[in-house]
Amino acid sequence: ATWCKPCVDMMPSLEKVYESYAEKGVVVMGISIDEGKDRVKKIRKFVDKVGVSYPVFSDAAGTPAWHTLGIKAIPALFLIDQGRQIVTQWLGSVDHKVVEKEIQKHLR
Repeated sequence: ATWCKPCVDMMPSLEKVYESYAEKGVVVMGISIDEGKDRVKKIRKFVDKVGVSYPVFSDAAGTPAWHTLGIKAIPALFLIDQGRQIVTQWLGSVDHKVVEKEIQKHLR
C-alpha cells in the first residue's frame, strides 16, 4: 500500500532480493491494497517514483489474494515454493538478510 510506511520502507530491500535472485528463479512481486477508481494509475506512478523494477499488482483488501493468503495485517511477506505452497511468512517489517537466508535454505 502506498500509504503504509513500513511497506514502503521494505521496497528497496525487496528490490535487492529481486536483483540478487531473479536468475535463480526467485520471483518477487508486490501486491498493493490501495483502493479507489484511480488506484492502478496511482500505484504505477508510485512504483516509478520509488524505483522498483519488480512487478506490483493491485488487489484491494477483501479481494481474492487477500483472502487466499489469509492476510491480517500489512506489510505481509510470503515465501512460496515452486509447488505454490507457503513455506514462510512474515508480518510486519523484515530485514532483507532474513529473507535472503530463508530463500537460500529453500534453493538447496
